[in-house]
Amino acid sequence: MGKFALYTVGFALLACVPAILLAGMFSGGGGDVAPFILGVLAVGAVLAGVVCLKERLDRMEETLNTVSKTLREVQAELATVKGRQEVAAIKLDTVGEKLDMSRKTD
Repeated sequence: MGKFALYTVGFALLACVPAILLAGMFSGGGGDVAPFILGVLAVGAVLAGVVCLKERLDRMEETLNTVSKTLREVQAELATVKGRQEVAAIKLDTVGEKLDMSRKTD
């Protein structure tokens, strides 16, 4: 359920409270309405909690996506460095072999 829908339902439930109170006052059975009002308020509070939790989860997901992207970039950089190290090792081996050959010819 979208954030807008949750806010709409929560405010609609809270808007019912004054009407329920007025109906209870005019019917003379105000004591019977209290549990219903508490239930409506509880549902509104739960919806508000759901909205806060959803926002928090969205922020966490954004953070995880950013961290994941950064890790992929670091992984790519490490692969590049590893490739460069391998090239450097090959060049070093080649230079070493040439040095050995030149020593043998001298």
